[in-house]
Amino acid sequence: EVDSGYDRIGKKEERSQKMDYSNATNEELENLVSQKNGDAICELAERCMYGTKGHEKNLTRAYQLFHKGEKLGVQGAYLGLAKMYENGIGCARSEKIASEYYQKAGVQKQDVVSKEEVKTHETTQSKVTSTITTSDIRQKIEKAEMARKQENYFLVKQECNEALKMIDGIASGAIPYTGQDDVDVLRIDTYWVLAFTAFNEQQTDEMDRYLSQEGVQALHPWGAYIAAVTHRSRSFPDAVLEQDLQTLIAVSENQNLTSMEKGDVTMMIAELIREGHGTAFGCSPQMAYDYYAQSAACGNAYAQEQLANF
Repeated sequence: EVDSGYDRIGKKEERSQKMDYSNATNEELENLVSQKNGDAICELAERCMYGTKGHEKNLTRAYQLFHKGEKLGVQGAYLGLAKMYENGIGCARSEKIASEYYQKAGVQKQDVVSKEEVKTHETTQSKVTSTITTSDIRQKIEKAEMARKQENYFLVKQECNEALKMIDGIASGAIPYTGQDDVDVLRIDTYWVLAFTAFNEQQTDEMDRYLSQEGVQALHPWGAYIAAVTHRSRSFPDAVLEQDLQTLIAVSENQNLTSMEKGDVTMMIAELIREGHGTAFGCSPQMAYDYYAQSAACGNAYAQEQLANF
């Protein structure tokens, strides 16, 4: 049978038209997803993202489905990912990545009116009538920290973003709040978990951005240590390491440091001095020895070894 050019064009145009699966059952969508049907993938992803039409809310699955649709070049998948990154839904907020997905979708951000905007409005309205407590936000932060220890970094960002949305709503006066912790402290603790996660993922720029947020290193001075470790291992310029050394010296007596954290900080000070940093502001080999001794007294095994061979 001869397949005419007209038939081929007609089939191509038919395939390019978006199919409406809004009334399909979840089971039907799952079957179509297994067949790599792009429109069905996006429909199921949206149901997972918003928890609609009998589907349990599952942001991880939504994120994965949209990426599956992205590989098929489906516009709806680009838009879905743009919204997730723009609003921090199931992933860390990133205007840059969101803009890239809008560009891939071939639309302008301001022209898009999606279910997400409606859902966000509905969620905000419902929260106005319910009071958020310190415990509500602390649970999010603690769940994020637990996920970090388990190396579930996707869940870390999801929980932290939800905590930050609560905090932003409280700060703006849109959401009533009751509790013993200042919301600024809660924000700082959330940023700290994100900074530590970025350190674990070796995302240096992201780590530095969170550590530079107001109050983070004041409440979490050990952050100066992870910053120095990262900058040193990645051979940052001497000027950066000199600044790290000065910061470490300043925080080495901070009362918020645990004994183990102080051991890390003083050990890193000794290492940087021994490598020749800090001579411009009076650091000497004797100071390196003294800081190794402080670190060893905190139980730092590496410092104890260095003292023995100093």
